Amino acid sequence: MWSSQWTMLRSVATLLERVGRYHDAAVLEGAVRSTRAGHRIFGADAVALDELSARLRAALGDDDYAAALQRGAVLDDAGAVEHALRSL
Repeated sequence: MWSSQWTMLRSVATLLERVGRYHDAAVLEGAVRSTRAGHRIFGADAVALDELSARLRAALGDDDYAAALQRGAVLDDAGAVEHALRSL
């Protein structure tokens, strides 16, 4: 089930970016990229996530983007879901 959850969380990160919630989107991206749930991102999903990264970095600047990614990287599965729910 977590594979589907992580796919949904990637979609939430994109939604957050679209509505101008760049920091929250970048935190969620950090969680998505660092999960140890065994969910590998490839193909069109990898391209979409890389494009999201580029847009978030441009919106936040290098330092704030890196800090948000680090904040997300320490979230476990439940923490990432909680962050998504709070951000919505």
